[in-house]
Order: sequence, then structure tokens, then C-alpha cells
Amino acid sequence: MNAATYPDQSERAFADAATHERMRAFLDRESELIDARNYRSWLDLVSEDFSYRMPVPVTPDNPEAPHFDAESLIIDDALSKPRYWQPRDLPAEKAKCSFQNGALVAHRDEKGLYRCAGPGDDVPADFRAAVSVRILTPHSCAGIWFRFVPWRGYLVRVCEDAIYVGTHKSEGGVTTIRSFPLDAGFVVGSPPSEIGLRAVGGTLTIERDGLPLGTVPLTDPAITGGKVLLGVCTERGVPQTGPHEVAFSDVRIWGLNER
Repeated sequence: MNAATYPDQSERAFADAATHERMRAFLDRESELIDARNYRSWLDLVSEDFSYRMPVPVTPDNPEAPHFDAESLIIDDALSKPRYWQPRDLPAEKAKCSFQNGALVAHRDEKGLYRCAGPGDDVPADFRAAVSVRILTPHSCAGIWFRFVPWRGYLVRVCEDAIYVGTHKSEGGVTTIRSFPLDAGFVVGSPPSEIGLRAVGGTLTIERDGLPLGTVPLTDPAITGGKVLLGVCTERGVPQTGPHEVAFSDVRIWGLNER
């Protein structure tokens, strides 16, 4: 071991003796609780933004199948503050995303679409997602983009009276593959409702509050994978001037390995 291996001791910051003792006592206490399987008390030591994720090893019947769990949590975000999603203001579009009252709020002054600044990570093409949505102003729709890369992907539009699934491309705009009219629609300003998506291969299954709405074929050869993003869009035929506003909370995304 030579002097070049480590920095000079004077350049390294050390905690004082009292801090060191508190840290040692905390780690000892944490280890004791885990060893005793006292998980409830251990959780009291964990901060609210703690997140721990790892693949779960399995032994598949098929030796060619991957040796990890078929479902792995990728993103878990309450959307109550900047984390995976970030606030953003785009004056040229008269649009912004911000955190208000414990939710991510997407806003447009005029009709159109706007995506919030979300995770830069790609999500596996086969995935499951759940997110709670609220519609805050009339004629507004919560937008959930998936398998999205600039500038193409699938788009789920959650509107007051129906949910629409289609594509969003720079060269073709927004199209609709399938519509799901809602007998009990979204009431403006009502409590959140959870939208569930499960995309495997060429099929999307969609749910509302745990109840299945149906399936949608995903057959566009130009859309193969990408990101999951959130934002606001508007109903067709609405006046130019809004405002249009929706809110998101509690988003979770899992990668799937089912094929």
C-alpha cells in the first residue's frame, strides 16, 4: 500500500466522536431488529422516500426461461414532489406541470397536448402500470403515453365520459384504436380513480379501479418500446381557450417477463 493509493488523511472528512457513536448505535439497533424479525419496529426507522428494489430469483420449469421474477417493480412514485417527474413550464405552449396539493398537475391554457418531464429510463415493452388520475377542469383528459420515443408511441386518453386508446405520432397526430365509453364517467374535481394498464406483446389490457374495461390490439410496427409519460390532452371539438387541467398521483410501473 503506498501514498498514492489513498488520499492524504487531512483531505478526508471524519465525523466527530459523538456523531460516530450515534451512527454506530443506530446501525446496531437496526441489525438487532432485523435479526429478531421485528419488521414493524424496523420500518419505523425508515424514511418515507426509502425505496429498495431487486429482482426476485426463481427456479423456472423451463431452463431457457429467465431466473428472476416475472414482475419487477421499476418505478414507485407518489407524485407529491419532484422525484421521477419534474416541474416544467413551457410558456410557448402556454403549458406547465407542477406539484400542487400532493399531486402532479398538468395544465394547458389552450386545447392540445402536453407531456410532463418524466423519467429518462426506458420501460420494458411488456409492463404493468397503475396511476391515480383526477380531471380538474371540463373537457380535459389525463394522458398516459407508453412505448413512447420521440415522436411516436401509444396514448391512453382518460376523459370525462370515455377512455380512448390509440397512437400519437408526429406525422399523423393522435389516432384512436378503441374507445371505452364510461357508464359512470369522471366527475370534474372528484376523488382520484386508478387506471391500470398491462401491455404484453400485441395486447393492452386496461382497468379502472381494479375492474377490467377490455383489451386493445397493439399492432403498429413502428412502435416497439420506450418510456411511460404523463400529461394533459383535450377532448375533440373543444373551444380553443381552456384552461385544461388534470392531476396524477401514486404511479407504479412494473417490468414483465411473461413471454
